[in-house]
Amino acid sequence: MDSVTALRELGLTENEAKIYLALLHLDSAPIGTLHQEAAVNRANAYGALRRLMEKGLVGMVVKDGKKWYTPADPARLEELVEEKKKLVAEVMPALRQAYTEKKEPTSITSFRGLKGVKSVFYDILHTGKDVCVFGHEGQILEKLPYVVPQFRKKKVEKGIHTRIIKRATAENIHFKPGPLTSVRFVPQDVESPVETTIYGNKIAVVLWTEKTPEAVVIENKKAADSYRAYYELLWNKHTLLAR
Repeated sequence: MDSVTALRELGLTENEAKIYLALLHLDSAPIGTLHQEAAVNRANAYGALRRLMEKGLVGMVVKDGKKWYTPADPARLEELVEEKKKLVAEVMPALRQAYTEKKEPTSITSFRGLKGVKSVFYDILHTGKDVCVFGHEGQILEKLPYVVPQFRKKKVEKGIHTRIIKRATAENIHFKPGPLTSVRFVPQDVESPVETTIYGNKIAVVLWTEKTPEAVVIENKKAADSYRAYYELLWNKHTLLAR
C-alpha cells in the first residue's frame, strides 16, 4: 500500500495526504513551493493545510513576512487514531442501545465496494461466533491482502473456529489452513463468484465482481439455522483437510 493510500485509510483526504507527505520531504516550505511539490493546485492546498493544522499535523511560522509550513511528527497520526478510538468508546453505549432497540426480527444490510466488504469481515469478528464458509475462492486474498493477516490473527485471538468448503482444484488441495480452521472439498466444477458465510444469526453473501464487489448480510436466526443445517449436509459428505 502506498503512503497516500495509507494516510487516506487513516482519515486524511487525498490532498491532505499529498500535502503532508510533501512537507515531510521538504521539512519547511511556503505555499508556492509546497503546492507544486505536492501536485495540488494552490486553492486546494490552502484548504488541505487549514484542515491539517486543525488536526495538529502541520504548523506555521512567519519568515520575512511570508508563511512557512512545517510538518508535525508522524507520531501525531497515532494520537489521532487513539483520539478517534476514545470518541467511539464514548458514544458506543448509546449507539448499541439505539441499534438494539430499533432492531427488527429480520434485517438485511447491503454493502458496496471493498470498504463495505471489509466491514462484513469486521462484523464476523465482533459477533465472535464460529464460522461456516462455502463458495470461497480466495478472492479476499486478492482484493484485500492487507486485511487477511489481521483478520486471521484476531479470529484466533477470539477463539473463532472456521470451516471452509472449497473446490477441489489443484491449488486448493494444497491450501494450508491456519489455526482453528478446517477445510473440505466439493468437485472442482462447482465454481461460483459468490461466497457465503454463516456466523451467529447472520448470513453474509459476498459477490466478488471484477470492478465493485457487493455484500448482503441477512440477520435472522431461523434463516441462519436453516443455512447451517444445509451446510452440515455438505460438510459431512466431503473430504476433510483439517488443522
